[in-house]
Amino acid sequence: LGNFLGGTVGAFILAYTGVFPESVAQAGIDIATKGVEEEWFDLFFKGAMAGLIVAGVVWMDFSVDNDMARFALIYMAFFSIPLGNLYHVVVAATEAMYLVFLGEIAFSTGILEFALPVMLGNTAGGVLLVTVINYYQTPKNIHKIAEKMSIKDTIFSYERNRMSEEEVMKTSEENREH
Repeated sequence: LGNFLGGTVGAFILAYTGVFPESVAQAGIDIATKGVEEEWFDLFFKGAMAGLIVAGVVWMDFSVDNDMARFALIYMAFFSIPLGNLYHVVVAATEAMYLVFLGEIAFSTGILEFALPVMLGNTAGGVLLVTVINYYQTPKNIHKIAEKMSIKDTIFSYERNRMSEEEVMKTSEENREH
């Protein structure tokens, strides 16, 4: 929420204060309008790819132990989003609000036809990457335990990570009997 509020304040300042010279303001309008004119599903899938990148950076950041390498990782990954003509929801919402403040589009158009599909795509892409990584990083013996657990045990066994394999199997079997 803070990112959207900050982006909205920034868009307001850029739209009403003359920070941008006229040529730069027009370039901003052109860039933002290009996004608004994209088809809904194109925005969704471009957002999904950007979501994969952002989630990948978050995941890979933990493996970097050097500040310069961390800076390079983040810079290169995030720079690939605009280079790849992809969209991130914070930027999309800011661009939409910039156009709204200038009277170029309606608020509902900016949110529902631009920011929303990007946000859903970012979420889907990020969740996909995290799910795949978590699945393949989980030891195989945990997969075997999970296959034998009931749905109830899977959802409601908060302590299962602290239990031995034997305890999990015993609990699962006891629940199946009831």
